[in-house]
Amino acid sequence: MELSDLNLRNPIKVGYYNPFDIYLTIKDDFESKFPLTNLHWKYHPLKPLKSIPLLPVKLIEEVPKSVAHEVDNDSVYIRLMFIKVESIDTYRSQVRPLIKAWMNKLVENSGLEWAIILFIPSSGKDKTSSIIKTSAFDKLKMDFGVDGKELPSSLNDEDSDSENEHCFKLKESYENDIQKLEAYNDITGKLKSLLLKSFNRQYQTYNDEIIQHDIEKGSIDLDIPKFNMKLKLANLLNDMRLLQESFDIYNELTTDLAHLQSKFPEKFENALITIPKDFTNYVFESSFDLKNLKNKLFNYQSNSVNILEIKILLFINKSILLQSLSNFATSISISSLFISNLFQNVIYFLNDLNSMFPNQNLEEWSYIIVDNYLNLPICDKLIEINNKNNSESTQTYNLNEIYEFKGELRLLQRNLLSKLAEKKHFSFTEILQDISLDDEGKKPELELSFEPLISILESETKYYDYFEKLTEAIIQDFVAAERSKSIDILSIDLAILNYKRGNYAEALNILQDSYEFFIQNGWNFMGGILLEIYLECIEKTQNTAASLILTTCLKLFSNLTNKDNNKVGINNYGRTKKQTQVKSLFEKIVNYSTKLDHTYKFPIKHLFDFKILPFIKPAKQKTDKNYVEVEIDNFFGIDFHFDSIELVLSSKSSEEDPVNGANQLLFKSNNLSLSQNLKNLLKVHTTDFQIGVFNLSNLIIKVNDKLHLVQNISELEIQDDEVSVENNTTVIRHSKNSILTDSIVGGPHHASDDDTLVPYQEFIMYQNLKKFRCEFLNPLQIRLGKSSVALKLLNGEAAVENIRATISPISTGLSIDGKLNENFTLDSLKANETHIFDIPYIYLGEDQIIEFLAKVIYTVNGEEFQHIIKEKIDKTLTISVSVQDIFKSDFVFSKFQVGTSNAKLPIRILSNDLKTLNENYKIEKPPSVPNGRSHVTFGEQPASFFYKIIPNTNYTIDVSDTLDLSVNYSNLQDECLAIIEHFMLNYFEENDILDYWFLFKGQIFKHLKFDLNRYAIFGTVVLTNYYEVGLLAEKLTNQHIDVLKVKNLLTGFFQSLFCETNELSKSVIPSSEFSQRELLISVPIPVLSILQIVDFEFERKPQYVVGEPILVKLKVESTSRWSTQSPLRDDVEASASEDTQDLSILAESSPHKASPDKSLIKASKAEKDSFQITIQNDENWLISGLKKQSFDIDPSKIVNENDFELILIPLNVGKLLLPRISIKSMNLNSKNDISMDFSVKNGLDTLLVVPELDSITFSF
Repeated sequence: MELSDLNLRNPIKVGYYNPFDIYLTIKDDFESKFPLTNLHWKYHPLKPLKSIPLLPVKLIEEVPKSVAHEVDNDSVYIRLMFIKVESIDTYRSQVRPLIKAWMNKLVENSGLEWAIILFIPSSGKDKTSSIIKTSAFDKLKMDFGVDGKELPSSLNDEDSDSENEHCFKLKESYENDIQKLEAYNDITGKLKSLLLKSFNRQYQTYNDEIIQHDIEKGSIDLDIPKFNMKLKLANLLNDMRLLQESFDIYNELTTDLAHLQSKFPEKFENALITIPKDFTNYVFESSFDLKNLKNKLFNYQSNSVNILEIKILLFINKSILLQSLSNFATSISISSLFISNLFQNVIYFLNDLNSMFPNQNLEEWSYIIVDNYLNLPICDKLIEINNKNNSESTQTYNLNEIYEFKGELRLLQRNLLSKLAEKKHFSFTEILQDISLDDEGKKPELELSFEPLISILESETKYYDYFEKLTEAIIQDFVAAERSKSIDILSIDLAILNYKRGNYAEALNILQDSYEFFIQNGWNFMGGILLEIYLECIEKTQNTAASLILTTCLKLFSNLTNKDNNKVGINNYGRTKKQTQVKSLFEKIVNYSTKLDHTYKFPIKHLFDFKILPFIKPAKQKTDKNYVEVEIDNFFGIDFHFDSIELVLSSKSSEEDPVNGANQLLFKSNNLSLSQNLKNLLKVHTTDFQIGVFNLSNLIIKVNDKLHLVQNISELEIQDDEVSVENNTTVIRHSKNSILTDSIVGGPHHASDDDTLVPYQEFIMYQNLKKFRCEFLNPLQIRLGKSSVALKLLNGEAAVENIRATISPISTGLSIDGKLNENFTLDSLKANETHIFDIPYIYLGEDQIIEFLAKVIYTVNGEEFQHIIKEKIDKTLTISVSVQDIFKSDFVFSKFQVGTSNAKLPIRILSNDLKTLNENYKIEKPPSVPNGRSHVTFGEQPASFFYKIIPNTNYTIDVSDTLDLSVNYSNLQDECLAIIEHFMLNYFEENDILDYWFLFKGQIFKHLKFDLNRYAIFGTVVLTNYYEVGLLAEKLTNQHIDVLKVKNLLTGFFQSLFCETNELSKSVIPSSEFSQRELLISVPIPVLSILQIVDFEFERKPQYVVGEPILVKLKVESTSRWSTQSPLRDDVEASASEDTQDLSILAESSPHKASPDKSLIKASKAEKDSFQITIQNDENWLISGLKKQSFDIDPSKIVNENDFELILIPLNVGKLLLPRISIKSMNLNSKNDISMDFSVKNGLDTLLVVPELDSITFSF
């Protein structure tokens, strides 16, 4: 159909009655106004105006007598009657009876609009009415116009409005063309108005019927009458050119039809319609009488309805609507959407047709239907316009929607052609039929009537040529639609076709990697067959590249397993091969691998399923080896031999710190075999040990030197949303500070029996009590000012030799005596022997946590082992010590306060002592200090210890003189940990599960928190975070213990240990097993330049009277006894200098050995030190005399005395303390720093003051 005809398709019908044969006279002028344009319909007062841009009209002649019993009011919207009147008598006798008969039979009760057109020939005159005589036209209006007396009552009621005039006139000739044009335009406008009224009346009628039906039977109740009402409404909207609205209802009807068929099966029959024998010039849409199909449905009560006919009716109407919508669309993009929708509907319709009648040989008919729609003019026109627009514009638009479904239509057509070809025994797919299906018997001979099909299937060669041409056309459509995967699949057909024809190079070029699409999408059998073809094409083209053949053989070998989709039957390529064929293919793989000059790597996952059990286990023999078990599934049913299997684990710490971490463990076993059984469990061993958490990294199966099956497990991606949580599983969310997130079990762990590869599956490598092990410790004896750690080596059951330990600092600013690392050696260690290396270090950083790495290499029975640990040490002291000195004239009191540096971590002080090797000092302790009694110090409750330091008489203090303070203590946190460790270790030993001890000690102990106050007071150990620790222990048990018996034992044990009610007594462990620490501090002797000793001297009385003057002598004794620069030392040094000045070999700048300048010494001695003593104001005393007195002392004397007299007058009664005094140095410009303190001998003495006896004083 041409595009110009598409707009005029399915015109609305206007009936006309022409009893006087006058229509032919005006036909050309009358029909020149058709199709009608620009109609505007207001079908509802609340809805927008609908515009009808183009309305094709077809006039059909109606004769009342011939349609008396067959009036089709659904297909006609207006009825016209053309008359002419020669005279009034003729009108009365002939014309009016004909009009009345026409109205009775065609107009009355039809619900249609109507019009009577009076034709005035050229020989007649258009007379107007007068008082005497009425004109013919006026007489016509009087009888059949508004309120006409001859109108049927029903029409008279409807036409009471003066605007509803139905009588018009036309002349055969007009004075000029303008009058003629105006006359015909006027009558065309009247016809538009009548059409819209007719449309509106029917629209309201159908809608009212549907509403009434819903009221009576419910809106959700669907039956055939309602279906018919909706169909009539859709046809009405279609006739009115409201295309989208009509199409929407047709879509609803398509869905409703399926429900009707299931609800009223007795009303429908499923029978095939009569198919034409000859398809020459066959057009599907015009081959059916749609009116007849509708009538059959409308008359459903008299006979059953053919479901196929109704589907054809709906499909054709939808097809016409979509073509019209596309033609009237305002843009190419919208138009293309309608065409793509049409193509989809064609595909759905044909698929439905062939599923309804699967064995009715409908391929030829379906092929022709597809051919009809592939050749739609509007589709070709759209492509042509779009190509032109794209060539003229910079912004291109691709008709992806059309090309995609046009390609699908072609693909459907190709499938139909293939079925027809099979009936003629034309097929190139027999190479795929290695598995025979049930034989359906001899196929019937093919009889065709469509000439193009007859030509295509004339011979096999023509069929192949056309098949290739059609496939290429489909590919071109999909290329335009960007359907790359579909192109790959279609290319396979071309490849097989070329292979069938012997074009191996062409087939090989097409098959490059195309087979992978089928394998990846689960089409195992097809992928395997294509690989076979690909391999044969390689060999046929003389391609002898070993790597290419090896790659293809491996891919083909991997396709034998079908392990990914687990399908059976025709889709299982492996079932088509015998065991000998599988073995032969593997031997071919091995053979070609030996011809390579490089190592070839192939993914393991394409050949084997494997599961690496997440447990590092110690070997049972007396050796320090560990192993991991690898479970490999052999799907091939043959034996394999491998040179070796290697498993690499990467340290989790190395992922976070790739610079410092060492990070990999290699497990390896040589000369391993896989049996033909499905499950194979292999062990891979390692001689390396490293404490830490590891993730899977690589698995390598070395078939031989050239062929390695590898899997980089760390690169595999597993999304969190793919991990499902089974029912009845408690999911616990943890905060960022939870010990579960800090521990090794905090992250996701999704190991299950069906897991093949879990990249973040974690392995814990921990030490064993029966194996060699080592650890970093803080030294038990700590000397302040010296930094060191201890590396403790503990041997297991086997003797070790040639021990070489390399210690490397990890923390920034940390070094071992200024070096980056330090090496230690040891000849041997016997079984269960221990050795400790002391490691001094220098640390310039501020962090209190420092980290060391130890790498220990040793030999056991001639085999070399490596042991690596990396640990963080907290160098923070939990103890704090402060000292306060009180100087007296002949001795010093030293008060030592010992407490905890962290208020949350109390300590237990076991003992303390202050000693010295210097015989010039004597140290005395208070006799009340108990021996053997410990003290617990809390945050703000330090313990105080007093010592009296007495130097020998006439001994001058030296700056190098020191005292040695020793404090023995233990941390309450460590004591609680020791109690827990003792309790747990006993349980592990009793149940013979010591192999797991370090798993729990290393992961749990660092998270334990205790109620230390309760422990200090009551001696009971109570965990404060028992719940979180219990969860951690449970997760460790579930994830890292594989023996069910052990798992059950530990689960019950931890549930009882880490609970709210559990308390462990301190008595479960002897105190001697607690880790006791000793702090050694070298305390310098306290020094003081000047000590001022003040004494109040006055007459002592039992009591004094208020106001009575008291004569006081204030005596100040200044001593340099506690100074390192005393006059005695100066004299001794001067004399020694004079005696030994000739023997000095040191530089003159030496402060001790160079000859002193005597003049400087004399000047120093001549210079005196000045001080000022001040008596502070006191409300109890009135002081007579100077309150401030200055005095000098002679530095050349050890003791200087100064006296001051003053009078004290008491002002109040009671026991009064003597006034307070203060002394300060007045040597503000002195170059010598003077340290000074003063002591008042009787500063705390009180004087009893009483009032006079003859007076009484009252205070208010």
